[in-house]
Amino acid sequence: MNLLFRPVSIIAGFAAGFLAKTLFGKIWTAIDDDDPPDAEELDIPKGKFVISLILEGIIFTVTRGLVDHYSRVAFYRYTGAWPGQTDEDE
Repeated sequence: MNLLFRPVSIIAGFAAGFLAKTLFGKIWTAIDDDDPPDAEELDIPKGKFVISLILEGIIFTVTRGLVDHYSRVAFYRYTGAWPGQTDEDE
């Protein structure tokens, strides 16, 4: 079943990345009028840079985890097979 879940996982990963990027952009504009600092910029405020990285990391990690789990739940509902570890696997 993991092989059948692979395309679902890839599509869900792209969706999670897009959703997280959009969510981060909306949250950042509520915090600051400027764009978030980029690592490639020469002169950036270090505090603002660290805050943007922490916020972005939290948003991406939570979004990816939720999308991954609930795509597995949806796959299970449609196929009857859980694409991952179960208590029986341990």
